[in-house]
Amino acid sequence: MKPSIEVLVTSVRQEAPLELYERMNLAGNLLISNQGPRAEFGSWQRGTARIRMISTNTVGVGINRNLGLSYCDADISLLADDDMIYVDGYEDMVRAAYRRHPDADVIIFDVRSLNPDRPLGEVPRSKRATRVDLAQLGIHGVAAKIDSLRRANIWFSPLFGGGTRHGSGEDALFLQDLLKKGLRVYLCADTIAHATQADSTWFKGFSYKYFFDKGALWAATYPEFSTLIALRSSLRYRYLRGVRRPPFWRMYRTMLRGAREFRRRT
Repeated sequence: MKPSIEVLVTSVRQEAPLELYERMNLAGNLLISNQGPRAEFGSWQRGTARIRMISTNTVGVGINRNLGLSYCDADISLLADDDMIYVDGYEDMVRAAYRRHPDADVIIFDVRSLNPDRPLGEVPRSKRATRVDLAQLGIHGVAAKIDSLRRANIWFSPLFGGGTRHGSGEDALFLQDLLKKGLRVYLCADTIAHATQADSTWFKGFSYKYFFDKGALWAATYPEFSTLIALRSSLRYRYLRGVRRPPFWRMYRTMLRGAREFRRRT
């Protein structure tokens, strides 16, 4: 029997779930985890596809994704944002990849950005994923066996991401947890979707807060190497051309400060 697949979308103040379904070019089941002004549940049918939306007045993208994961009842969940447009036949693509890698717990597909100013990390070739590979990717394109995530007790951090103290990083922590807890993760170079990447809810330039949050993320993701990674990151940002950013030592000290503050609070 074919494994069931459900696209899990996080959204904010979503009022038109059927329009979202069409806009994302979906053909199967959809579960929308929505942050809105009130708590409610809705369910609709579009042909043989089931569309559900769970709305809560909680704040934080990690909490929102966890809510969706807890309600998902399919074999495989495709983690998505509401600006993604899936290619025709995406479900067949997912099932074919799992047939090629029957031991896989998670397969990460390629997703291309439609905004040249905000590219996404691309999957250049199909292979078994390493920590270095996952450090270059986001949550777009992740197909995960729900039972594998639950057995390993893998969830999104409520401390990072939109709506939290630290504006981003929940994706990076989630992806690194997959390998830390022994899940088998593969990369698939097939492009499963495109993302409009129209604007960012958290990136407001290379500000003090940006580097402070980066330091906190390094402390959470690589606690034993956070100082070294902060140094390497500062060197990389130092040579970015055409962008405004603080001097090298200010970037480095700010990341160290963010790491110390995170360790103090946790």
